[in-house]
Amino acid sequence: MKTLRILFAIAIFPAIVFAQTNKTAPTIPTRKIEQAYLADTIITKDKSDPNRTYVVIHSGKGLLSSQGSMYKGKKDGVWREYNNQGGIAKVEEYKNGLRSGASVQMTFNNQVSSDETYRNDSLDGQKQHTMPVGKSE
Repeated sequence: MKTLRILFAIAIFPAIVFAQTNKTAPTIPTRKIEQAYLADTIITKDKSDPNRTYVVIHSGKGLLSSQGSMYKGKKDGVWREYNNQGGIAKVEEYKNGLRSGASVQMTFNNQVSSDETYRNDSLDGQKQHTMPVGKSE
């Protein structure tokens, strides 16, 4: 019986010693990552169409920067860009990644500054530029 205890102790002792060894994890250099949380892109998949996603992009200051939808990884539908005050700066229509339809740019006063129409990313028609009130070209 005494021999059995000694054999058991000899067999278990190394397992106990090595199991108690404190292994330190490799250190990872630390850096400030606060900005990484503010500059954020949120992508939501459409439940009814797996090829369509909705994208919302925030600036480095955490403000809404742009939003729109994508189809098979390319811009598709209406895309909106926003200025630093949260107002709409630009609205463009896309089809298969190319500008197709209206492209309207706004001033900080929410006035239309340019109105263009595109087909397959090429200007289709005239550009209409509007100068802000009180300014001349």
